[in-house]
Amino acid sequence: MIFEYKCRQSPTVPRYAMVKPKPHDTNTSGLTDCVRSFLITKGHYCGRTNTTGTYSQKLGKYIHSGATRGQSDLNCIVQGQSWQVEIKLGKDKLSPAQERIREQVQKAGGVYLVAKTFDGFVKDYQTLTNDQDLWKIK
Repeated sequence: MIFEYKCRQSPTVPRYAMVKPKPHDTNTSGLTDCVRSFLITKGHYCGRTNTTGTYSQKLGKYIHSGATRGQSDLNCIVQGQSWQVEIKLGKDKLSPAQERIREQVQKAGGVYLVAKTFDGFVKDYQTLTNDQDLWKIK
């Protein structure tokens, strides 16, 4: 699905010259990429949020990025509605700051999802969007 989307986005590049992505959800970064790529190929907006900050060699530590604490990993717009997607793998759970953000997003009418697996995310997506043609590229 992602490969077909990339081919459509670059019609002048021969298919044999396109790099085939190898999506996986075995680590947090891979799962984030899978969810983000899926939403983009379905025609939705999806941006990745980086809250890590920057490392200062002078201080020997990370400097806070200024992003709101607890901000979700993915900030998306699906069918005109704000979706916040937090990626949690294995036994990972939401921090108190993330719990507060979830409450605020839901209170404001947005959708807040915790994606632990790609399959689980796709099931939530299908339930919330009622998408009957799940693997069709937009």
